[in-house]
Amino acid sequence: RQLMVPVRDPDTLRRCGGELAALRELATDGVYAFTALQAGRVAARGLFPGVGVPEDPATGSAAAALGIYLADRIGPIDIEVRQGEQIGRPSVIELAARPGSVRVAGECVEVLRATLSALPAAD
Repeated sequence: RQLMVPVRDPDTLRRCGGELAALRELATDGVYAFTALQAGRVAARGLFPGVGVPEDPATGSAAAALGIYLADRIGPIDIEVRQGEQIGRPSVIELAARPGSVRVAGECVEVLRATLSALPAAD
């Protein structure tokens, strides 16, 4: 779960990273801010410092939640979410959302490969 924060315009979204991070105490897992760019396109920023991700360049799960959030308010919507530009890793996430359901699509790029050799100890 993350706090959805509608922002007035793209310029405000670019400037509000620190302010959004300060909202993390109100959110369970982070803050997902968004603003309209044009019909069918929004810009978003995903800040999840509570789980060790200061800013995520592409957050499919948060974009899916945004699709549900918008579809529940305005009805069926197909949109493109642009995220990650502020941190130099631009991404595009495609959403087809209906009240109660969403489809997320886009291309993936491998940025890390690792092998888990043992499970961490339970607390």
